[in-house]
Amino acid sequence: MSTITAAVCKDHLESGVMFAFDVIDECFVKAKLNSLKTNKAIGLDNISARLLKDSADIITTSLTKLYNRSLATSVFPAVWKCGKVTALFKSSDRCNANNYRPITILPTGSKILERAVHSQVYSYLLRENILIPKQFGFHPKLSTAIALTYFTDNILDNLDKEPTINWFSSYRSLLNRFQVTSIGLEQSSTQPVHVGVHQGSILGPLLFLIYVNEIPSTVNSCDISLYADDTVLFCSAKTMIELEQKLNSDLQNLSRWFDANRLTVNTSKCKFMVSGSNAKLAKLQNINLLNNSPLNRVESFKYLGITLNQTLSWSDHIEALFTKVNQRL
Repeated sequence: MSTITAAVCKDHLESGVMFAFDVIDECFVKAKLNSLKTNKAIGLDNISARLLKDSADIITTSLTKLYNRSLATSVFPAVWKCGKVTALFKSSDRCNANNYRPITILPTGSKILERAVHSQVYSYLLRENILIPKQFGFHPKLSTAIALTYFTDNILDNLDKEPTINWFSSYRSLLNRFQVTSIGLEQSSTQPVHVGVHQGSILGPLLFLIYVNEIPSTVNSCDISLYADDTVLFCSAKTMIELEQKLNSDLQNLSRWFDANRLTVNTSKCKFMVSGSNAKLAKLQNINLLNNSPLNRVESFKYLGITLNQTLSWSDHIEALFTKVNQRL
């Protein structure tokens, strides 16, 4: 818990606005127990949501004391730090491990404590205007539609000026916990989780937002838009030389930030696209980004469920939808 406090308070020590946990009351705990969904899978502690919900009147006081003790001592119960990972088949060849998605099941009791912490930390972040406005993910009142509108509006504003290059990348945050992999009746030994956040955790997304909150401050010449871990870097310039200089400068800044924060950019999943009118695109010269690193230049790419092309027309998206509908008929 002290790590959360330190991360939240880091940039606000000088202002005197400090974060501190409030006491969790029994009404909050009982309400969360009564709202538990009983059809959820059971974690490694073998305590079901049904048992917790049915026992709410009896265990609320004890659980509340445990949660407040955890906050006061900055100790998260070790038994709650281990998740059970199962493999969910996606499609295609069942013998290919890449066709399975890992699903992490966490102890239900830990989620109520995480919800209490999430509520307090998130309220503080909003009240103190700490979270960057260009992060559209994991916010109750924001959506992919708002992120797409922000991105495309900026591109459209520049279409009549000069070409714009957009950079798309994905990455994962770091959070050290433990997990056990379960397949059928077989179960692995406990292994440490050195990277990422537990899938299904309540605090994971918020901790990720805090972790990457500084990213926009590393960008000087371009604009940036984030939706959770999906990032788009974009800018415009009067000449291709100027455009290359702007992008390379900020790409280098981002690269240094990733290295300093132990994040790795998978360049094989990064793409860049030049936007503009067909006439301008026809005159486009070669672009040298990151000293010819393998950034794949594309004429269209899928961002937050929408297929965008170089001219920002809807033709590629409509074609993709048409193909998808035909496959289901």
